[in-house]
Amino acid sequence: AIRLLPELYHGSAEDYLELLNAQAANHPTILIIGHNPAVSTFFGSCRRKGADTGFFRPGELAILQVDIPDWSQLKYNLAACTGIISPTG
Repeated sequence: AIRLLPELYHGSAEDYLELLNAQAANHPTILIIGHNPAVSTFFGSCRRKGADTGFFRPGELAILQVDIPDWSQLKYNLAACTGIISPTG
């Protein structure tokens, strides 16, 4: 199901984390379309530390992979970034 959550437009990285923590375990994949700076901050906080990716440019997509049994266990610094896709190539 697609849900529009206008409150995330001016939300924080913590708001994104709370949203994911509340998702049902039977959703193995979740797509978040967000707005900067919160979505870039959330991405940077979730991924395991490595190279700084900075802010997303318009239209970019990051793929994060986490090894957790359900979304309630998602925490910062757990995700591996498996790719960033840019519309500009």
